[in-house]
Amino acid sequence: MTKIHKQNAIAFIYCFAVFIALYLASQGCYAVPMQWKLSKQMGLKPSEFSLFFLLADIPAWIGFVFGFLRDRWRPGKMGDRAYFLIAGSLMALVYVALGFCPPSYGLLLVWLIAHTILQMFLGAAARVWWPPWLSGTA
Repeated sequence: MTKIHKQNAIAFIYCFAVFIALYLASQGCYAVPMQWKLSKQMGLKPSEFSLFFLLADIPAWIGFVFGFLRDRWRPGKMGDRAYFLIAGSLMALVYVALGFCPPSYGLLLVWLIAHTILQMFLGAAARVWWPPWLSGTA
């Protein structure tokens, strides 16, 4: 039986906490700057930018559709790699467009809805689970 030293346990806890913090930051990397832009530059109230993010997350409400499309549509014969290539490239364009578009409510909403759609496609391609008995590797 191995002994866990106190220093190793503390280091593990700190590393795990940093990992969780980085993961959570990557999930909403645009939310804080968008809230600042909506509240400070456009003068919206907190209830108004909450409505903005509620509308921007409409594609997440129908998330099952993206998994269904991923199962039915295989672009090019590349499988899921095509989703990473196409959606990843389009996501980079969306981030560039978000950086250069003027701060108007409608444009920001359109770009964030496009971002959410692409994020849902990438999520559907990344969370593939195929039972081993169906793939012939069991």
